[in-house]
Amino acid sequence: MHIPVRGGPTPEQVEQENAVVAEAPGPILAFCRSGTRSIITWSLGQAGSGERSREELVKLGTDAGYDLAGILYR
Repeated sequence: MHIPVRGGPTPEQVEQENAVVAEAPGPILAFCRSGTRSIITWSLGQAGSGERSREELVKLGTDAGYDLAGILYR
């Protein structure tokens, strides 16, 4: 599935990606040049669905070199 994101993801794009992740039988690849849009879209979906806590997502982001606090704690 192709979910193009330009700038920040829309709620619809977050929902689409979250559905793809939830239904995938195995690992998936979300790609953007820097990884920022991919991790933001994924983390918003995870937080919105309750799959992971905001604290866990911020830590995962930090461990991967991304600051998600500003996105997840708005």
